[in-house]
Amino acid sequence: MLNTQHNLKGMSLIEIMVAVAIVAILFAAAAPDFSSWIQNTKIRNAAEAMQNGLTLAKTEAVHRNTISQFVSCGGSSWQVIAASSVSASAVVCGTNAATTGWEIVQARSISEGSNNAVVDATQPATGAAQSTIGFNGLGRQASTTDIPNGTITANPPVAVDFNINNSTANATCFCSAGTCGYPATVNYSSTGTLRCLRVTVTAGGQIRMCDPALAAGSPQGC
Repeated sequence: MLNTQHNLKGMSLIEIMVAVAIVAILFAAAAPDFSSWIQNTKIRNAAEAMQNGLTLAKTEAVHRNTISQFVSCGGSSWQVIAASSVSASAVVCGTNAATTGWEIVQARSISEGSNNAVVDATQPATGAAQSTIGFNGLGRQASTTDIPNGTITANPPVAVDFNINNSTANATCFCSAGTCGYPATVNYSSTGTLRCLRVTVTAGGQIRMCDPALAAGSPQGC
């Protein structure tokens, strides 16, 4: 009888090394885009969380028919506090002294999915910093104490922009032309890889998230 012999061949060491080298080259080429994607995801997470926090503060003010505040505590962390008739006090943004007459409704930590996000909160009309938004029972902005800055917010209230970007080294926001309305503290250029977002609050209490790099006439533009 004749025995049929099957030639079983595996991969040689050279072939394995070539395959590993090709995979390494592909990963190296994709690394910058993947890094930008992660940073942009963190920026969007922070912006959406901030928009939700502002909406919660507005809803609480209308529901309770009292003053409610959204307080940006640095980075992407924030607290929503509401005026309380009960003898309550809240430690706002980690301050040592409790702020009497307020209770914490909800808080968001900087570690919740966007640890590298940076928030620049300013009044676009004046450039002044404002980290606290107060809402009244009608859902409109109300003048209040800006707790992190230790000041009183504008009276009558003005529009406030929360510009969200990233603290990663050499992180630059994309802006095709002009300044896109970014404050001086935000790095931007036409070659930037980050889609930095903005959450705007009008004097009337309207809340909206937009992309400063898009045209003003665009539905998602600022």
